Amino acid sequence: MSDDRNLFEMFGIPPPHPFSLNMPLHVTESHNELRLIFIHHLAKVGFTKVTSTRDGMEALASLREAPCEIAIMARDLEKVGGLDLARELAESTGLHRPANILVTTPPGRSEIMHALEAGIDDFLIKPVVQGDILLKIKSAHKAFNNPKNPERVYELAKTLLRSRDIDKAYAVYEKLGRLNDKAARPHVGKAKVLNERNQDESALQELALGIQKNPNYVHAYELRGHIYLKQGQKDKALGDLTKAITISPLNVARYDSCCKLMLDLGNIDGCISILELAVKQGVDDPFVSERLGHCYFLKKEYSAALRYLREAVRQDPENVSYMNSLAICYRDDKDFDKAIDTYNRIIKKDPSNQQVLFNKALTLKHMKKIDEAEKLLHRVLEMDPANTKAKEQLAQLADLKKAG
Repeated sequence: MSDDRNLFEMFGIPPPHPFSLNMPLHVTESHNELRLIFIHHLAKVGFTKVTSTRDGMEALASLREAPCEIAIMARDLEKVGGLDLARELAESTGLHRPANILVTTPPGRSEIMHALEAGIDDFLIKPVVQGDILLKIKSAHKAFNNPKNPERVYELAKTLLRSRDIDKAYAVYEKLGRLNDKAARPHVGKAKVLNERNQDESALQELALGIQKNPNYVHAYELRGHIYLKQGQKDKALGDLTKAITISPLNVARYDSCCKLMLDLGNIDGCISILELAVKQGVDDPFVSERLGHCYFLKKEYSAALRYLREAVRQDPENVSYMNSLAICYRDDKDFDKAIDTYNRIIKKDPSNQQVLFNKALTLKHMKKIDEAEKLLHRVLEMDPANTKAKEQLAQLADLKKAG
């Protein structure tokens, strides 16, 4: 794009809010001590709205719920690395793209180019000095809000798409494409709009153009895989989703989104193939183990399901959701004693977890321990008197008592 163009005026974007220490700021750092040091430094500088997460997956979930204006992210994050996190923030329609700062060792020329392409606005070089922080934050905010920078325009298109003003979103992407005919991103943006319109063939044409201009455009392959799945072309879908993962093999968010697509359309074997690719790539993460366990559970292959679910719990022993999935699998495999033992371990950690109490009651019902099941269900109703499932189960237990 020509350097003399004011994109804000061209696209009717209002001027950015002036820089302020009250702007929401988010820090993602996998090392606990470094994260606390950052939070301490930011408080001393004067920032009043600072949130933090320990890995890239947590950051994506947090920023989906509470967007920030400035994000500081370490390059070597767990689950989703700093560069992949920046790409997700820039590409995902459901996420707001903030001004991004990468915390890294001194980068080389090629590393700087890759980072800028990923959506990094400035760098904090390790070891981080408190005096550098405010300077770099202001620099990143200024770079992101530069009227010559198209990032704010892409954010406008995402906002329009989120609000279902898809015709205007398409017009923005189309104009961005005319301003830079070498860019792949406008084609992928148009494909997103066309996918919302269910104009699959036109969307596929745009994605082909985008991939032609940038053969490593991860999100283009993912979107095309989604469209192929929608059309029932499972082999093509699996090929494109695998390609997306091959380009970004250590990004757990990529496996997450690809698996959701597969499972939403009932392609359990395709999901297993994607997750097994993660294992081959050396991704050692409880999410992968849990999802593999879930897939085999859906196939009623309980031995394999239990193996992966036990591994997920071993990798993340504090995760109540993983433990609950393991207990359900034990129950459906008719290993009631291990199911009850697992539920008891969860209840010790989280005694007011209604779902776990309810699931334990169902297991006791299978074991014909009617009185114990009733006690648990009454406990659930004490916490939530409107719980219809608990009421239904109590009615069934009463019928069993009468029949017995």
